[in-house]
Amino acid sequence: MKSIKVLAATVILLAVCTQPVLRVGALSDPSMALESVENEQADEVSDPGEDATPSGIPYEDLPGAMDAFVDERAATFASLSVEVFRGQETIYSRQAGYADIGNKVAADGNTVYEWASVSKLLIWVSVMQLFEQGKLDLDTDIREYLPDGFFRKLAYDEPITMIHLMNHNAGWQETVYDIEAEDHSGLVDPETALRRFEPAQAYRPGTVTAYSNWGSSLAAFIVQEVSGEEYVSYVHRHILEPLQMKHTSVSADLSDNQWVSEQRQKIKSYLITEDQFIELGTAQQFLMLYPAGAAIGTMDDMVIFAKALLADDGEGGPLFEKEETLALMKEPTSYFGDSGIARVCHGMWTLQYAADVMGHGGNTAFSANLMFEPISGLGVVIMANQAGETECNYGILSLLFGEYADNPRVKGIAFEDSKDLSGIYTQARTTVKGFSGINKYLGGLMPLAATEDSNQFQVQIAPGTLTKVGEHQYVLDNQSGWRYLMFESTNADGQTVLEMMSTDVIRENAAPFWLKTGSIILFILIVLASAVTLFVKLAALIIRKIRKRSNVSHSGPIRIMHTVLSLVNVSIGVLFFTLIILPMGTGSVKPVPSMLQCIAIGINSLISIVNAAILVRYWKQ
Repeated sequence: MKSIKVLAATVILLAVCTQPVLRVGALSDPSMALESVENEQADEVSDPGEDATPSGIPYEDLPGAMDAFVDERAATFASLSVEVFRGQETIYSRQAGYADIGNKVAADGNTVYEWASVSKLLIWVSVMQLFEQGKLDLDTDIREYLPDGFFRKLAYDEPITMIHLMNHNAGWQETVYDIEAEDHSGLVDPETALRRFEPAQAYRPGTVTAYSNWGSSLAAFIVQEVSGEEYVSYVHRHILEPLQMKHTSVSADLSDNQWVSEQRQKIKSYLITEDQFIELGTAQQFLMLYPAGAAIGTMDDMVIFAKALLADDGEGGPLFEKEETLALMKEPTSYFGDSGIARVCHGMWTLQYAADVMGHGGNTAFSANLMFEPISGLGVVIMANQAGETECNYGILSLLFGEYADNPRVKGIAFEDSKDLSGIYTQARTTVKGFSGINKYLGGLMPLAATEDSNQFQVQIAPGTLTKVGEHQYVLDNQSGWRYLMFESTNADGQTVLEMMSTDVIRENAAPFWLKTGSIILFILIVLASAVTLFVKLAALIIRKIRKRSNVSHSGPIRIMHTVLSLVNVSIGVLFFTLIILPMGTGSVKPVPSMLQCIAIGINSLISIVNAAILVRYWKQ
């Protein structure tokens, strides 16, 4: 199960990341997923008028358009729950497919889905509530709200504010160690979890956007410290209970809602691609940084929460006492470059279509999306029991909100041909410091190649195109329903940066990049050559034994040392792959084993160097 979060991130960013390998039992009858289950609620609940969605669909025609869209993609999902609303009025609601394909359990109103990272919206609403009460300032150094000496790995002596946490630009690299427990008995309290998994600060605060589950969970801990209530209790008392969200759990082990815990065992997760249909089982995770992604509930409950963020003008809604607080939450706190295009609004990410929308998406072994356009009040909630589902989770957004090329910001406005953006890009959301820094060069790469069209670039390791649509503005199409803005800028080191929703993607300077990746390749070649050498020596030894020939004349010190060197090289390679590379790829790196692994590899490396020096000495003699 440790590979699911890595897998989901891989699928959702097909045009950005290399794909890991997943080995689980495939379904015996994949065709079952293609069946259409008519358990939907597709009735039009209200008639909001004759006007149209930002994409141009008249509201009266929207239910039919949604039905057609979902039916056309029935083969791409296991189950899908979706609701479209405008303000407090529901326009379309439907549950389709199976919560459990093998047992033919149809999805319905009682089906619960993981919110995944949509859970973070509960954190940011909590923060804004405390801000409204004057208990928390968004621009104050957060160390004022934390125990003394809380941080151990800061690289910059600069203030870190709540706004930095909301914008995911406090500077932390990705967490190295596994943030999941095997079961509920392995869970720890939030403070212990944060201290245990603290990542290194790789970037100066406010300079680089790199999505951080750890930073978001830190914000939840601050909510706990400032309010004096445990985070789970706070969310229940100040969000779930006022909204009557009785079918949602927010604790890591679902212990705060018995009904949700029971319903969670009735749904399974799946991985569905063009050439794979894999059942992942119940795929329940026990996240130690649970505020960042552990909420689970029905679609109806998430819709209630979404509508609360769209309270009518002049009202603070059920979440806030003042309308100004709700309005402020929808104001930008981060922009794409110097464009004035909102990137983050107090923890809510923005996506750019014919109209700009805001909200949050999430991916674990499930996929979820909560997005709305604040001007028209049009919003949507989408939930699926599928890792990295984008056909519907993002395809529906295009259906409702149109294409960015039709946004008044770029439509009909001339722009110069694109500069050459070809090269290899790496994500800022990675590990840069420590032994896991190698991960930056093993995954999350986005190589771009020029095409005959000077304004279009091809992603080389996965389906995807990057097309210029305005000055410094490009749209990345992952060919699976997701099209999003990437804004071209330049960082302080002169590197080209493509700013996307959740992270900066940075073009690597050719020489340093190939020097580092070349050393990795050289290491692999040495290990392989040593393995071949050992195989040949072993084969020769067996042949000599069979022929009963003596080997005394060929067992001098040079040959002995060469054999030892080969053995050490192979052992280093095996240790490095099985104890570091493989755990990093599956998200199962443990702190203590990692330390022992590094020590073992260091000792073996020292032996290898000593053996090489001795060989050189003998060679000279």
